[in-house]
Amino acid sequence: LYTLCMREAAGSRRRVIGALREIAVLPAAPDHVLQRFADPRIRIVSLTVTEKGYAADPRTGELLTDDPALRLDLAAAGVPVSTLGLIAAGLAARAEAEAGPVTLLSCDNLPRNGHVLRRALSDFVARTWPDLLSWLEDNVTCPGTMVDRITPATTDALRAETEAALGLKDCAPVETEPFSQWVIEDDFAAGAPDWSLVGAEFVRNAEPFERMKLRLLNGAHTGLAAAGLLAGVETVDEAMDDPALTDLLDALWHD
Repeated sequence: LYTLCMREAAGSRRRVIGALREIAVLPAAPDHVLQRFADPRIRIVSLTVTEKGYAADPRTGELLTDDPALRLDLAAAGVPVSTLGLIAAGLAARAEAEAGPVTLLSCDNLPRNGHVLRRALSDFVARTWPDLLSWLEDNVTCPGTMVDRITPATTDALRAETEAALGLKDCAPVETEPFSQWVIEDDFAAGAPDWSLVGAEFVRNAEPFERMKLRLLNGAHTGLAAAGLLAGVETVDEAMDDPALTDLLDALWHD
């Protein structure tokens, strides 16, 4: 069961995510995972692996070859264990099966995430699957995205609340606020669902939206945290109740 709990002033709303039909864990079923990559019905592979999952230097974009998982995959030590190792092996299986073009859609909080993924993957493939490079160039796109939704860590209290409300057990329910924003560069190798029907925005360039989020949201959180600590408050919501701190926030946003 996969449930989303949305917290609003009027109370909580829960939604079971019916689009999630299957889970395959790589170490337990590597052949099955790679077969999924080679399935022509799969046209989009999305990633949510955090910034570290790309094993790329945030300043230069170059591969962090001392990353333990990446080092194993660069040595072709067997079943892939890194993000790039899995994708490269999956694309090799897809190319061999002539399964057609595919889009790799990074959804991580990483500036120019599509560009970072493309560069890191191309570098990895050049080192490990050089014969795959031309196929990658012709058949794979990596659109940039900006995803904004606050999702605190799952707690035992949330698990118990979800089970009491639904009468079903969910080991990892997700808690969030109603607001969300998903901006996607319209660069798909084999089409995409019309996610605009549920609020996504398709754009030519996601970078202005990234800058907006990093400066207005992340920058504001950092400013409120630092100033709030000096003011003696413990949480951001407490800081938002202090007129002096909200005046500071306005100054950060406007100046």
